[in-house]
Amino acid sequence: MSRTDYLRFAVIGILAVIALSITHSYWGNPYSRVVMKTVSSFIPSQASITYEDSMFLVTVAPSDIESQRQNILVAAKNNPGDARLASMTKGSDEGVSYTQGFTTKEMSYWLVASVALLLAVPVGSYRKRLAYLLMVVTVGFVGNVVGLYLVINGQSSFVDDPGSVASWNRLVQLVSFGMLLIPSLVWAPFLIGIWRSEFELA
Repeated sequence: MSRTDYLRFAVIGILAVIALSITHSYWGNPYSRVVMKTVSSFIPSQASITYEDSMFLVTVAPSDIESQRQNILVAAKNNPGDARLASMTKGSDEGVSYTQGFTTKEMSYWLVASVALLLAVPVGSYRKRLAYLLMVVTVGFVGNVVGLYLVINGQSSFVDDPGSVASWNRLVQLVSFGMLLIPSLVWAPFLIGIWRSEFELA
């Protein structure tokens, strides 16, 4: 690639990122709601997802209230100075639920990167770009669904044993990988493969 090609790549990529970020509410929110509805059909019965003001709120109740209460009492006994655990011991008969929120930008950030790259890198005709975009979005969508599903399952494990440091650490890791890394791991190699095949044909 010549210096002009690199300059074109940088200019188009930056402009595409800015334009997609500004218009995110028009395309990002609907996309994220589709992901939410897809995942809602096969998450655990004690979990629920609601949408409010560009935010996902994932709420999970304990699968076994008595077992959760025993886990909390044991954890509170082993950590007498933990105010959070102490407050949980006074939970209601319905157990202690846990809610965490995600913005739609966290769900669809990878679309900004993938579309900007497809527009910036020369990969043939516009028709071919559109075909590649549809393939990348489809594969990335699967990554989003799998990632959110893993996060909700990790949240379920944490709710059943909220006093466990291990279950909390696992949830934090799942949020990092499930919401941020998994979609990229799915679409990035696919996109790189497209570029390599295009350059070999050039």
